[in-house]
Amino acid sequence: MTPLPDPVDRPAGAETPAAAEARRRRRWLTFAETVGVIALLISAASFWDSHQERARNEAREAAPVAKPKLTLTGRAVDDGARLDLSASADGIVVQTQTVIFPKALDADAVDTTGDAHIDASWFEDGLLKTVPEHDGTFTGRMPVGIITKFEVNGETITDTALYDLGYTLHPRTLRSDRVELQGLSLVSRGLGDKLEAKLEARWKAGNPG
Repeated sequence: MTPLPDPVDRPAGAETPAAAEARRRRRWLTFAETVGVIALLISAASFWDSHQERARNEAREAAPVAKPKLTLTGRAVDDGARLDLSASADGIVVQTQTVIFPKALDADAVDTTGDAHIDASWFEDGLLKTVPEHDGTFTGRMPVGIITKFEVNGETITDTALYDLGYTLHPRTLRSDRVELQGLSLVSRGLGDKLEAKLEARWKAGNPG
């Protein structure tokens, strides 16, 4: 019979094969747990980013879309006998306009379709009766109300605004002064049914007599 090895023959501190195997299993288990935790953290971060992006998209979709604001600009043509109007922003298509003048000019409102403009002939007779006495050229401005229907991104919008119309009067021999239109500047917009009242108030403020 072969005798069993004497336990005292094993070097001091040496681990048994079974203990070494158990230690290896514990090491691999710890490594697997670490990898699992890292994967979980990456998954959580990805989920959070996805949630944040979805929340931002939903906020953008829910936010009201601001309607574009119309500002008209004028370009003098025909030696200032006419002022061609256009929108200062791209993508705006002017459909129709109604131009309203101060009552003191005794000029009827004028409607235009597709051809946005102001002609001096619409109001010059009334304007010449209201300007003060002057020698040589005379430069002034008068308020006008403009109701504009315009289209942008497939939507039709109505704008009611008050503008100042700049002009110059040129004296002529044995004839009334020639009215030369200079340009247009915005005073206020979004006036609705208050447009005519604001127009009259601005005219009286500039022409107290």
